[in-house]
Amino acid sequence: MLRRIHDCFPIFLLLIPFVALACSSGGDSDPGDGDRELAAENDEAETGCLDGEVDCDGSKAILCRDQAWDVLKDCADSDMQCDNGRCIPIPVDGDPDQTDHDTEESDQEAPPDNTAPEVIGTSPANGSSGIDSEIGEIRINFSETLDTTGFLPARDISVIGGCRQIVFTASFENDDKQIEITLLDLLETGITYTVSIVADKLHDLAGNPFAGISFSFTTSGDVDGDCEADWQDDQAPYITLTNPYNGQFGVATDLDGIQIVFSEAIDTLLLNTQTAVGIQGDPADSPAYTPSWVADDTILNLDLDDALNADTAYTVSLSADLIDLAGNPLVPTQFTFSTQDPPDGDFDLPEIEAELEAEATPDGDLDTGIPNSGILGDTSRSQCLAQGGTETLTATGSSDTIGYKVQVSHDNAVYGDCITNVRVDFTQDGSLLEFFETPQSSYTCSATCPYDLDITVNRLFAATYTVRLWPFEAAQPIETTVTVP
Repeated sequence: MLRRIHDCFPIFLLLIPFVALACSSGGDSDPGDGDRELAAENDEAETGCLDGEVDCDGSKAILCRDQAWDVLKDCADSDMQCDNGRCIPIPVDGDPDQTDHDTEESDQEAPPDNTAPEVIGTSPANGSSGIDSEIGEIRINFSETLDTTGFLPARDISVIGGCRQIVFTASFENDDKQIEITLLDLLETGITYTVSIVADKLHDLAGNPFAGISFSFTTSGDVDGDCEADWQDDQAPYITLTNPYNGQFGVATDLDGIQIVFSEAIDTLLLNTQTAVGIQGDPADSPAYTPSWVADDTILNLDLDDALNADTAYTVSLSADLIDLAGNPLVPTQFTFSTQDPPDGDFDLPEIEAELEAEATPDGDLDTGIPNSGILGDTSRSQCLAQGGTETLTATGSSDTIGYKVQVSHDNAVYGDCITNVRVDFTQDGSLLEFFETPQSSYTCSATCPYDLDITVNRLFAATYTVRLWPFEAAQPIETTVTVP
């Protein structure tokens, strides 16, 4: 526009009475200029976008693929308009600029949303080939904002190809209209990978369930061996978690139920759960329960029909009748819990003492005498601290009705500003509690940032422990000691 006025300026000086006509005709005399400007804008819109982004081009919903915009749908074909990459109804009266609507008309409730959310694009696209095995990220774009309540990516998303399931983290982006999957493993060359999201775990804001999806892509290069054809599941299922946990004291007599989590899906088609799983109390009590399988048959809930007895130890037994989908049976397993109060002192248990005596060193001295009973509990990190300080490691011991625990705080740990989580691996060797931190990032970090990390270890015994923590890629660990309780 400034250039057009500049072009018209000499005419304006010479022919003041006709300036309006001159500028008007000057603007119309060179329609090619406007076309060139529009082309430049289009060129800019078609480059520099991030794969998986969605936007609007007039009435058209567009998706970025291979760093170029691709038209998904012309909303005008459905008498709708485009908004943030999705088609929405045109406002009342078809005039978004009209503000003087009738009061009675504006107070009308919007029609109910009965449309389920849909996937409008993926990166890589379904069926695509020649994908770089170092792709790093997968994006899934949805037609509307999602309610993520209760959705667990590690449980509800899978990335499978070749001989293994790929480890990943996932986050919601673009106002919860996109899932970004960050691959923590390198993909193999020449392999087809399938990404799946289970049905009914995601909903839109109106409660309409997402029907689930599976899509595939193939990496570039030659296949390294024939692992897909040779691979078979010969791994027996095992128990990863129980509630109450094994050995727990002080369990309430009005406990609603027992939960058992398995490492993989159990074949429940012909299974009689009540013969495969038993509960026995000492003194004698065999509480009745109602079983239910959830989470794609990976979690068994035993809803207790009656209250438990006071001061009673219970044993839950699981038999080899529990098999996975490949026919591998569970190794018969038991775990115990008790409605008794925890014993005084350091929880000395005869069977544990006997095991320790059997592990005496050659010179006759016993080991530390502390069982490797600790299990990793909650881990959490703060937001990026506005102002950091000196890196410190502290540990405190405490006790409650279910045993002893240690809480470890790693303050002012410096990592990148893009981390989405910090994975903590834990090992115990008698009195040594050792932690290994690995930050997980969704993109390349642009700056460093201090964080506070908190880690809890449960089911410990009364003792003095050395806490050794290895920050990510550190040459040396940092240590402290703690006495429990």
